[in-house]
Amino acid sequence: NIRIAETASRYVEIMGYAEGSANGSTMAFHTIQAGTSTSTERARIDSQGNMGINESVPLGKLHVKTADSGATVDASADELVIEGSGNAGMSILTGASSTGSIYFGDSGTNWDGYIAYSQNSRSMTFGVAAGGGSVKIDSSGNVGIANSSLSNWASGYNALQVGGRAFFAAHSGSDSYFGQNAYINSGWKYASTAAASFIQQSGGKIQFYVAPSGTADSAITWTNALTMDNSGNVLVGTTDAATYNFTSGGGTAIWGNGLVTAAKSGAIVGIFNRTTSDGTILDFRKDGTTVGSIGVYASRLYIGNSDTFLTFEGAADKIYPATSTGAGRDNAIDLGSSGARFKDLY
Repeated sequence: NIRIAETASRYVEIMGYAEGSANGSTMAFHTIQAGTSTSTERARIDSQGNMGINESVPLGKLHVKTADSGATVDASADELVIEGSGNAGMSILTGASSTGSIYFGDSGTNWDGYIAYSQNSRSMTFGVAAGGGSVKIDSSGNVGIANSSLSNWASGYNALQVGGRAFFAAHSGSDSYFGQNAYINSGWKYASTAAASFIQQSGGKIQFYVAPSGTADSAITWTNALTMDNSGNVLVGTTDAATYNFTSGGGTAIWGNGLVTAAKSGAIVGIFNRTTSDGTILDFRKDGTTVGSIGVYASRLYIGNSDTFLTFEGAADKIYPATSTGAGRDNAIDLGSSGARFKDLY
């Protein structure tokens, strides 16, 4: 044993102990705590070369302990063991504008993966495969996956950005956004020079917005392309389900109750295009049973019910009675009846 003393009561000791029955040995380091006269073991190196600080039976190559946790250590991660009965941890302290890092390497690459915290930007980066930052968390709590250059989102917004343009963001007021090539800072702006789009969930509604290509960091003027409102209505090109009341503008509404309405300013409102063969274009039903239809026969329009139809042949300037397929039906269909006569015929 070795004692290094200043006085009889102020000293440190290095002690050797036999360990086991096969010539094993242990070295222990003792100090005296201020205000006492008792020598206490502070560190130990056992016969396996493991060192314990405040631990007489180290569980790894270096075992730093403040109190016993009752836990054991996995053999695949026992080079450094930090133990406490409550919270436990370690600190990496750097200069105010420097970076603290943990690197993971092998014989081929000494930084194949890493965790780095920048004091300068107050951001955390996780890297893999000897590449750039695979995941980055900036000082506002925004997260980038495969994107280390995060857009400057305004206060109150937190975003997950994936790759060059995709994002999922939320506002403290409960709105959420999923889209690409956009961010909010004094209004919506382009993240890069390209087109943009996003889906917003707010107030029980889901809204789809699109915008043509614009310059990075310039303001975006959105077009509300589609809305699903909190009544279950789907609205295209409008946010008002009552398109049947429009006197200007346009849009299409598919109501949750089955109603479909559309409006178009100064142009055709609806087009139904049957291709390849003649037949029904529109089928009208009541309680699941067909009550009428509109179709095409030899480039002619026909309309009717059951086996009573009229075909319109514009090329010949005539209208004639027809079958349910639009073909002519001779001497079989009356116009009016004894109790429902036309007044004048011109």
